[in-house]
Amino acid sequence: MWASRFHRANSLSLPTPSWSLLSLLVLLQLSAWYLPIRSRLDQVVRAEQRVHQDAHNKKQWHWQVQQLRHDVWIDKVLFQTQLHIMPATHQAHWQLTGTSSLVDWQALQETLQKRVFLRLRSVSWWLQNDGRWKGRLRFDVLPERANTRYQNWLPVRVEGRPLQIANWQLVSIMRQQGKASALMKDSYHHSLWVTEGSWLPELGASVVTISSKQVRLMSRTGALTTLRLHPQGGAHD
Repeated sequence: MWASRFHRANSLSLPTPSWSLLSLLVLLQLSAWYLPIRSRLDQVVRAEQRVHQDAHNKKQWHWQVQQLRHDVWIDKVLFQTQLHIMPATHQAHWQLTGTSSLVDWQALQETLQKRVFLRLRSVSWWLQNDGRWKGRLRFDVLPERANTRYQNWLPVRVEGRPLQIANWQLVSIMRQQGKASALMKDSYHHSLWVTEGSWLPELGASVVTISSKQVRLMSRTGALTTLRLHPQGGAHD
């Protein structure tokens, strides 16, 4: 009887799997293979993109360096430049120095940002007695970038408004030992003795020239205004 029961147990057949179950097993197996392959393919694609981007950046960087090396579009009378190149690391630093009016600095700033891509490292400004600005600016040279925002490196905001001299009068001009000076007064009876090169914070301007009948003033933006001798005043030699 025991042998008969064993024979009947061995003769039992296993259930046949359905097609849906087989399909599910196949999909699970494919998923187990696909995810690592897809991850590896993504890594390869990203690596290729980095190689292409790096090659593009190096090409653009070389172009920027050439623009700064042959900077014929910069007025070398007003501005001086120095370019320090490190080819091994594809880095370059550019220094700009000069003394000029704020209008000239603004024009150069706009030209630079149209031609090259720079990142400001440091800047120093000194206001001169004649109203001009002396500047020393250091930059990193960058590859070309899209949608780069405009940068303002100027020491003060450039305004197109003329000097407000309506409340001021030129009362007197005198000259001693070849050096001219002028007396200016405002409507509140504040008096100023000025010479050529004097900086007038009350007006935000400097004295450019003093002649026998007038004083020429220059604003921080480089705009010139003339203050003429008041009829009640006089010129003294």
